[in-house]
Order: sequence, then structure tokens, then C-alpha cells
Amino acid sequence: MKRKFINSAIASVIAGGMLASCGGGTSDTSSKPNMLANGEACAAAWVSTTAYATVGTKVSRSGRNYTNAFWTQNQDPLTNSGPAGSGQPWTTGFLCGGTPTPTPTPTPTPTPTPTPTPAGSWVTVLDGSEFNSNASLWANFNNAYPWGSDHNGSARMFQANVWTNGGGVLELASWTTAGNEGNSNQSPFLPIHYHSGTVYWKQQVTVNSAATQWTIEGDFSVPSVKGTWPAFWLTAVTGWPPELDILEFVGSPTCRQNTFNGIYPNQTDISHRNGVTNPAAYHHYKVWIGQKNSTDVLVDYYIDGVWKAEDTATNYVGKPMWLILDLQMEGSSGSPGPTTNQSYFAKNLVVQKFK
Repeated sequence: MKRKFINSAIASVIAGGMLASCGGGTSDTSSKPNMLANGEACAAAWVSTTAYATVGTKVSRSGRNYTNAFWTQNQDPLTNSGPAGSGQPWTTGFLCGGTPTPTPTPTPTPTPTPTPTPAGSWVTVLDGSEFNSNASLWANFNNAYPWGSDHNGSARMFQANVWTNGGGVLELASWTTAGNEGNSNQSPFLPIHYHSGTVYWKQQVTVNSAATQWTIEGDFSVPSVKGTWPAFWLTAVTGWPPELDILEFVGSPTCRQNTFNGIYPNQTDISHRNGVTNPAAYHHYKVWIGQKNSTDVLVDYYIDGVWKAEDTATNYVGKPMWLILDLQMEGSSGSPGPTTNQSYFAKNLVVQKFK
């Protein structure tokens, strides 16, 4: 769901080998490599109280070397490691021999010893109960888009098209308009043919020193016929990009997971497209976002627990983003759209951050 409609061509990198239906493929991050090349010298031993801020720092733990993928502290490589792109803070390295390089002993100083930085931990900020009732929904989410009722399709958003169904399920519903309601006030200013539903989280997602990692995930049942454009995405509070599309269907059963870089109108789009068997059945979609360095973040996309792709999102650190669930119509998904009512369902939406 692009924040702005772009007429010029944008670079799109299609993730090779990812066109597998949901739940398929061989990239499940539960499988870790067993790298058995011996003879490598052991790096300095891992220390739980040390903040490993420089990406690429190598440590040893129980006879194996590990390399950090992003800032980490008090995350034991034995239980927090995996292959490159797994979303774990440590990348599994080779078995190593010899005595680990001892951690240098600090030179005594007359100044008091600083208090160690407290170990970080995961904090749940949305726990999956926000759709248990309409009261809970509106306590956590706002109606429509952050900028208003219109966007880049032919649907105008109304609160009457959003409700909870009981059992923790959110429904966004779309139906055709009764008459001429003019055009959207957002580019490309399409005629309004539908009333539909959109919500956005009242809080914002920002990768910075206070929250170096985020996970956002949930179960979704969405339409995929021509003219339907359901999405679950993050977009910049100010300017554009950033934008990360965790789920986007554009009039077909192919899920697009997109990362936008650059500055409008010269942005680029890294697009990963995966066929999903029956998108109207519930499938699990997830993104992990972690600080890579002082300016960039790593972004890992998953469908039904299967890792699909990893991107570097440039200049995202410190940029707040809105989290949006919406059922837009026509536009990029084709026209004419359906004449029957369409529904988008979401449940078990969980957001966590590491701080």
C-alpha cells in the first residue's frame, strides 16, 4: 500500500525462489546449521553484561564462535543464534579450538565502578486481546487513515465499516456506494465506488536506542479477487518512505511483502511475492525489525512461520511509523471491482519491542 501514488517506474527486486505457497519452502528458521569446520581459533568469550553494539563482533561460547547481527546484550548465543537472516541476535559460526582469548582485565582506577547497564528484555505492547470488544478496539486504534478517510483507491473509509465479531476477531467490511460521491482526495483521485474500513494503531513503531527490535504479527483472512486491496503495513509518520508491507494482496492470491527505501519521488521498492493457498483462510503474517547500525535496520518477513526474505531498510532508525490495517479497493488491484460485499478479518495481533 504505497503512501503516495507513484506514476514513475520504481525499482522492484523480486525475491527469487520465494514463490512458494504458505507454509511451504525450506527456509524455516527453526532449523539451525551445524557448521563443523574445526581449527578456527576461539574469539573472546561472550560476557552477559557487555553490550555488543558493533555489528560483526565475534565471541565464543562453549567451543563455538558466534557473530552479532545487531546490537545485543544478555542474549546468550547458545539460545539466541541462528543462520544469517534468522532474526536472531547471534549468527552461528564454526566450532573453535584452543583456549578462548581472555577478556582483558580493566585497569584499576580510583573512580567508582559504573553500575552495569540493565539487561534488555522483550515487552509486549499489544497482546492479542485488542479485538475482544469494540471498546478494546477503539481504546487501541483510531478510525480511518492517519491523514483522513481517503487514499489511493476507490474506497472511502467509515467507522460503520469496522467492528469486532466476538472471540477476538476484527472485521473490515466493504460495499458499493449508493450513488455518486465524488473522487478521492488523494492521488490518483479515483472516483469513490465503495465504503470500506481502515484502522491504525494509536502508538507508533520507532527503531531507536530505546527499542532496538520489534516483532509484529497476527492471523489474517483476506479477499483476493480483482478489485480488492487488503493490506497490513507500516508507513512513515512524516515524509515517505519509510514503508514496510507485512501483507498486501492486489487483486490476486499473491502476497506482496515490500520494503521501500530512499526519498520520494526517487524511492525504490524491494518486493517479495509469494503465492498463498486460499488467502480467505487464516494465515499468519509476521515482520521482525532490528537495528543494524546507527541509520539502518534489518527487516525479516515471514508467512505461516516460514522465513521468506530479509531486507536492509536504509535510514529507518529514529523514524516513527504508523501501523495500519485496511481494505482498500480497485486502484492497483484492478477495476471494475466486485459488486458483492467483501470482508477482511484479523485476530491474535501481537506487537513486541526489545528495550
